[in-house]
Amino acid sequence: MAVQKGLEKTYVCIENIAELKKVLEEKLAEYNETKSQMNLVLFNDAICHVCKIARILDFPVGNALLIGVGGSGKQSLSKLAAFIIGCDIEQLVVTSNFGINDLRTYMQELYKKIAKPGANPVAFMITDSQIKNEGFLVPINDILNNGWVQDLFPKEDVDSMVSNLRNEAKGAGVPDTQDAMLGYFLETVKQKFKMILCFSPVGDNFRVKSRKFPGLVASTSIDYFHAWPLDALIDVANRFIQEIEMPNKEALLEPISQNMASVHGSIDEANARFLKQNRRYNYTTPKSFLELIGFYKSILEEKQGTIFRQIARYEQGLQILAETQSKVEGLQEELKVKMVEVGKRKAETNILITKVGEESATAEVEQNAANEEEAKTNIAAKEAMELKEQAEKSLAAAVPALKKAEAAIDCIKKGHITEMKSMGSPPQMVIVTAKVIMVLLGEKVSPNDPEEKIWKKAVQMMNNPDKFLTTIKTYNGETIDQTILDQVYKIFEDPQYNEENMRSKNYAAACLCLWSISIVTFNKIFKEVKPIVERKDKASEELEQKKKELAIVKERVRILNEKVDGLKRLLSEAEAQKAAVEADAQACENKLSAAIKLVNGLSGENKRWLNTVKILKKQTLTIIGDALLASAFVSYIGAFTSKFRSELWQNTWLPDIIARQIPITEGITPLKILTTESKKAQWCNEGLPADSMSIENASIISSCSRWPLIIDP
Repeated sequence: MAVQKGLEKTYVCIENIAELKKVLEEKLAEYNETKSQMNLVLFNDAICHVCKIARILDFPVGNALLIGVGGSGKQSLSKLAAFIIGCDIEQLVVTSNFGINDLRTYMQELYKKIAKPGANPVAFMITDSQIKNEGFLVPINDILNNGWVQDLFPKEDVDSMVSNLRNEAKGAGVPDTQDAMLGYFLETVKQKFKMILCFSPVGDNFRVKSRKFPGLVASTSIDYFHAWPLDALIDVANRFIQEIEMPNKEALLEPISQNMASVHGSIDEANARFLKQNRRYNYTTPKSFLELIGFYKSILEEKQGTIFRQIARYEQGLQILAETQSKVEGLQEELKVKMVEVGKRKAETNILITKVGEESATAEVEQNAANEEEAKTNIAAKEAMELKEQAEKSLAAAVPALKKAEAAIDCIKKGHITEMKSMGSPPQMVIVTAKVIMVLLGEKVSPNDPEEKIWKKAVQMMNNPDKFLTTIKTYNGETIDQTILDQVYKIFEDPQYNEENMRSKNYAAACLCLWSISIVTFNKIFKEVKPIVERKDKASEELEQKKKELAIVKERVRILNEKVDGLKRLLSEAEAQKAAVEADAQACENKLSAAIKLVNGLSGENKRWLNTVKILKKQTLTIIGDALLASAFVSYIGAFTSKFRSELWQNTWLPDIIARQIPITEGITPLKILTTESKKAQWCNEGLPADSMSIENASIISSCSRWPLIIDP
């Protein structure tokens, strides 16, 4: 293998194929770290192809023609070989509108990439499926023959690329002339532009193209990719099956790989017999083998997942049954304890109910008494209010007289009294007024006393005007003695005793006259109203007493109600606790009943589930062979007729699985793995014929990852 970059290589001899394989695997790991991941299995043939492609690309004008069926590894091994020798790989991305002009533009970019100082060689890889028309092969044929495509660039673009390599050419000793520089440029791109053609030998396309464009064969080094040998198939299968989780994996890995390789080989023999008997071609490629492995992985993982989920579900059910059985006795003991607690709570609640009833009866008696007392108080309040209204109405008639008396006194000033007492010979009615005032003030005046004596006493009474006026103003008109009133009434009978008559004689006398008449009138009315006022006051006192008594009764009722309310709260809490305990006990009883019913009802299921789990655990092994048979059936059987199908899976594949001691279900068929009776019925209801071949075709179509090739019965 080459250990240095550049066209001049130094090679180290490889002593054995294992050492070479190790070197290539290291390069593959390096490639996967820097570029897109390639999951390759480097078996001996693949190693040889990598070495051949690397040697071809390492030639000064090295172009490779890789001939092999699809999936044989042409492109992947070419990428690895180009990476090893330091060559950049380039591939087309062909769309439906991709034409010859797009190809020429793509080639221009490749030449510009090469025509840079120190640029790496470029390997342009193209497959026969990317050649949409034969016009693509014209520039490709030119590159293979000459390393250059005429009229690909305008002259100025060529001059620009030549200019890029001018310094490099001078360093190589090339004369600085236009022809010499152009020659150096063409030689450089010829050596650095590599072509890798990946063609399939199937059909006539390759034969026709190679005749029309001889450079495809004459200017390339051919590497034939033959069918993978048996050891290669086993290595590839072994590599990918290692990723699958399965029981007894180490012991089964090699037999499964050998069976897959054997199945793939049996198809080649069947294809030959099929062509001979039915004159129909059928091809198998390494891609078919890889699809066999991929489908086996997917169907095995799917079936294993289903089995493991069923095992988990049954084991969970068995665990629940075991736990339920063990909990039944515990629930019974728990229920006994809870029933004792329920009895205790019931007794406590009954005591509280009795106590609340007694206290509520007492509170009800007190409440009735309070209601009666309140009714009496309301009646008394009503009577007091009526008396008050009557008294206020009667007093309203006396108030004007009292106000009139007060107004009369308020009009008298000290000077007016002084003026009145200073009169030497006062008129008779002034003396009479003075006499009335003295009688009202309680002075001793005899009806037979002469006027001189009466006036003299009056002057003495008014000697201190301020005191006199104060006495008049503070006079209590409510408590005038009847003897005084009798004397005053006799004087009031005189028609000349009035304010208007007095005002012409003396101002003070007129005001005192008005005061005396008004105060006596007030006394008369007040005495008529007084019994009513006294009854009102007495009713008010009785009302206040009733209110105090009612307040005492209500307070007693409030205390009793608070006590009853507190007991009711305790009762409510006790009833809630009792209900909670009863509910807990009922839940425990229901749980116990359900557990007993479950245990009794599923006692027969327990045995059946145990047997089912045993069968399912066995299936975790047998599904390995079942999936192997089903994956081979889907991957290869579709192109064959019913007779060939039966011979392949019944007489070839199934015996091989059994001979290699791969676990498989006895009496299994591919359809039992790929479909169910319900799916078959659904397909038939939708119009599918009920014959076995149609059912097989439907199973293949519904299971495979790509559109399959199948025979219509």
